[in-house]
Formats: sequence, C-alpha cells, structure tokens
Amino acid sequence: MADVNGFVSELMRQKGLSEQARSDLLTEVNSRLDDMVLDQLDSEAALDEYNSLCDAGDQTQLRAFLQAAIPDLDVLEKQVLDDFRKSYRA
Repeated sequence: MADVNGFVSELMRQKGLSEQARSDLLTEVNSRLDDMVLDQLDSEAALDEYNSLCDAGDQTQLRAFLQAAIPDLDVLEKQVLDDFRKSYRA
C-alpha cells in the first residue's frame, strides 16, 4: 500500500504546512485512493470482499487481495498521489 503518512509528511514539508493540516490531508488522500480502488473493482463480489477485508482491518490480506484484483495497483496509487500533489494548493 502506498505510504500515505510519508507522502503527507513530505507534502507538508514542501508546502510549509503546519501539523494542523495533517488530519485533513490524510483524510483527503485516503479518500482519493479509496475512490480509485472502488473504480477498479469491477464486480459486486470484489466490492463485497474489499469491504469485508476493510472491516476486518487485516492490512496484509487487504493488500494481497487488491494486488490480485488490480494488477497495476502500484502504478495507479502513484498516479493518484502525483495528481494530488500537483493539484493541492495550500
């Protein structure tokens, strides 16, 4: 999974943001990543499995499922983060 905390920390440093912005940034980045994942899951069964794994909280199983269901997951995650970095205005 993308290192969202590291990404947000680097973005905050680059933009000169205070620690107060962290929570909102984490929420927005995670939301965009979730939207990308949901857009890529193409069946009701895959969505059900995703929701079940999210609810269970097992990040290892969730990551394995997503990598199997979305072959180019790493590339798509990087694209979402790059797009966020380019569009974010402090």
